[in-house]
Amino acid sequence: MHRPLAPLAVERAHGRFVLAGDAEGLIAIYDVREPLGAGGRRAGEPYVAKPLARVPKAHRFAIAALCWYPPDPGLFVTAAYDGLVRAWDADALQPALDFELHGRVYALHLSPVASSHGLVAVGSEESAVRLCDLRSGARTHLLHGHSAPVWAVQWSTGREHVLASGSRDGRALMWDVRRP
Repeated sequence: MHRPLAPLAVERAHGRFVLAGDAEGLIAIYDVREPLGAGGRRAGEPYVAKPLARVPKAHRFAIAALCWYPPDPGLFVTAAYDGLVRAWDADALQPALDFELHGRVYALHLSPVASSHGLVAVGSEESAVRLCDLRSGARTHLLHGHSAPVWAVQWSTGREHVLASGSRDGRALMWDVRRP
């Protein structure tokens, strides 16, 4: 029996691992180096990948978002409807750090180009964007501007301090997180 998967994230440092979350709080890691032509498959035919590792109860509720830590694929971050943003040691598959937020978490993103910060941008039932710092373990900023839950967050791929957010209020907002 297959369980519905929700978010996926490809590790970019080596392009080898895929992280997946599901509706029951499970996370799994897959290796894309499994030979695609193995087992008599032809190019273009799908196959069911077997996970390298699984954490059945990584969260109490559905995984909403997940992301590899760009500078170090030994760390990834998950967010779920249980209100937790959790940083994981990818080798031990153990939580390294938790951020408890209020209500469901819908989105998270880590900057692919940041060299001066380790901020996780988080969208949730709050009508603000939450920034959590992986380096200090603190919830550092709350960016007010939306009037409804924040469903999407995305860091710029060219400017490490620039962040975009989207909300149920129908607005996309841009933020420079260096400015209060």
